[in-house]
Amino acid sequence: MGLVGGDLMAASRVRAIAAELGHSTREVRTEADLAGLDLLLVDLNRDLDRQLVRLTELMAPQSHLQAIGFGPHLLIGGIRERARSAGATRVVANSALPAVLRRRLGPTKDAVGDVKSPAS
Repeated sequence: MGLVGGDLMAASRVRAIAAELGHSTREVRTEADLAGLDLLLVDLNRDLDRQLVRLTELMAPQSHLQAIGFGPHLLIGGIRERARSAGATRVVANSALPAVLRRRLGPTKDAVGDVKSPAS
């Protein structure tokens, strides 16, 4: 899973959720960083216009890649269409991101190998 942008707090949250689900994340700055990814997360909390340009540039050649944009719930309604036009397949509020990732990444195994559902 790749992450575009992301302040320290957002990146830390994303990495914690991914690790909990047995996945890793890496920062994406260029198209080359997308190799092997099937999910891209785009932080839309700050510098929205720049992030949308980056999303457009990264998604243009990537038909297989899904991109989820996340941002402040008060602004999501206003930025949803712009983010989708830039290539996001989904745009969610910050508060919804953990649940969306758990559903998207699926169940994990705990330390003793028992399968845990994403809701547990």
